[in-house]
Amino acid sequence: MLREKVPSISGRLWLLLFIALILGGCGSMSRPTPTTASYPTPSPTPSFPTFLSPLPSYHSPLLPPTPTPSLTPGMWKTPPVLPAPLPILVSPLPAPTLWPTPPLLPADAVAQALTPPPTPLPKPPRAPKRLQDDYFHLVTYLVNRFYGDLDAVQNAYLTQVARAWGGPNQGLLPRVYGVRDDLDGDGKEEILIFVPLVGEQCGIASLCPYMGILFEQKQALWMPHVVLTDGGDMPLSLVRVRFASDMNNDGKAEVVFLSEIRGAHTNFVQVWIGQWTGSAWRYLIARPVSVAFAHVHIRDWDSDGLADVLVRGGIVASVGAGLQREHTIVLAWRYGAYQIIADVPEASEHPYFLMLDANRALANRKWQQAEGLAMSAWARLRATWDMPNTFPDAENEWLPPQPYRSRLLAYVGIERMLALPARGQDTKALSVLTALESTAHVSSNPYLTAARRLWEIYRRTGDLVTACNMMEKSILAYPESMAFYPRYGYNMERLGAKNLCPLDGDITSVKERFWFTGIRGPVADSP
Repeated sequence: MLREKVPSISGRLWLLLFIALILGGCGSMSRPTPTTASYPTPSPTPSFPTFLSPLPSYHSPLLPPTPTPSLTPGMWKTPPVLPAPLPILVSPLPAPTLWPTPPLLPADAVAQALTPPPTPLPKPPRAPKRLQDDYFHLVTYLVNRFYGDLDAVQNAYLTQVARAWGGPNQGLLPRVYGVRDDLDGDGKEEILIFVPLVGEQCGIASLCPYMGILFEQKQALWMPHVVLTDGGDMPLSLVRVRFASDMNNDGKAEVVFLSEIRGAHTNFVQVWIGQWTGSAWRYLIARPVSVAFAHVHIRDWDSDGLADVLVRGGIVASVGAGLQREHTIVLAWRYGAYQIIADVPEASEHPYFLMLDANRALANRKWQQAEGLAMSAWARLRATWDMPNTFPDAENEWLPPQPYRSRLLAYVGIERMLALPARGQDTKALSVLTALESTAHVSSNPYLTAARRLWEIYRRTGDLVTACNMMEKSILAYPESMAFYPRYGYNMERLGAKNLCPLDGDITSVKERFWFTGIRGPVADSP
C-alpha cells in the first residue's frame, strides 16, 4: 500500500515543479518600455470663476479649429495652462484671490463652456482695485482664448460684462479699442487693448475708467507686459485709439489715443501719445492737452517730413463760456517729445477776434496782415456804432456796450497806428488818431489817452518800440478801465496785459493750465 502512494505523491511534485518552471520563465521575460505620449496629459476641466460667465453659443464660430495631432511639430497639440503673468511694468497689479487665470480649453472643455449656467452669475466685487484685477485676468484669458482676434475679444468681453452686471445692454456699453501690430520694430506683433472697467465707477454716460493692457507673444501665448490705468491728473476714460504708426522715423510706432470725459453739455478730450520700446511703455507728449469736442488729424503740418498731431476744437457748450471760436493745436516732434508748436485760431469776422489776430500779427512783425485785420475790425465797429447793445443777448454778435465799445475801437486804432508807420505810412496813422478823437471820446477810455501818447513819443523819437511801451504803461495806469466787456465768459480768449504792446517781445503766452483743462480764461489783470 505504501509503494502505491509514493508514485502518486511524486507525480504531484513533478506537476508542481512543472508549473513553477512555467511561471518562472514568464517572469524572466523582458517587459515592453511604455511609449512616451505625444501630447501632454490634458489638464482637468477648469472651474470657471464666478465673474466669468461662459460664452453664449453664437460665439462658437469665432473659435479657431481645435488643433489635431497632424499639426506641424512645434505647434500646440493641447493648449497649455496659462502661466502666471509677467511682472507689470506700469501700475503693477497684485495677484487676485477671487479667481485664477483660466486656461485655454481643449475641445471637450469648450463644449462644456458653451453651455449656459443654470443660475445667474453674481456681480463682481465692488472694490475698484479688486475689480481692476478681475478685468485684467478676464482680458488676458480672452486674448489667448481667441488667439489675439480683437473683434472676437471685444464681443466676448462685452457679453461677459453685460451678463455679469445683470442688465446693461451690450450695445450701450462703452466700446473696446485695440491695435495689433509690430509696435516696437522687432518684427513681431504686439497687442494693445483698452477695455472699460464697467462697474460702480463706470456709468453709460460721463466718466468711465478704462484699462489698457499690452501683450507680447511668447511662443504660443499672449503674455501681458504693461498695464495702463488711471494716471492721476490724466485719467483714462472712454478711450479711443486714433492712430498707431511710426510718425517720427525712430523705427517704433507711436500710438495716439484719446481719453474723453463727458460733462452735462461739453465733452473734453485729452490727447495721449505713447510708445512701446520693447521693454517699457513711455509717454511722448511733453504736457497734457485737453480740448473740448476735439477732432484729431495726423499730417505733416510744418513740412519737416514728420507727421504732426493736429487737435481741433475748443467750443464749450455753455452759456457762461462766452464768445468763442475753434482753435487748432499743433503737436510736433521736438527734442525727444511732442511739443505744442502752434495754437492757430479759426478765422473770424467778429471785431473782438479780429483785434486779437491783429495783435498776434504785430508781434510777428507781419505789418500788412496786421493792418488788414485791424482795418476790418475798425470797419465793423464803425458800421455797428449806432446799433443797440446786444451784449450778451445775441451770442453770435456779442457787441460790447458803451463805454466798452469805444475802448475796443480805440485799441484797434492803436494797432493800426503801430502797423502803418512800420510800412512808412505816417500820414495815415495820424488820420486814424484824428478819427479816434472824434469817435471814441467817451469817458473812462484810457485807450484814447494811450493813442495820443503813442503818437507823441513816436513823432519825437522816431522809435516805434519805445512809443509802444509808453502806450502800454499809459493803459496799465488805469486797470479799472481796461476791460473790453463788462464781463467775460470763462472760456473767452483774453488779450493779456503784457500783450498791449506787441512789439517789445514781452508776450504773455497762454497759461499752461489751459492745455490740461481746456479752458482759456479767466486771465488776471487782462483787458
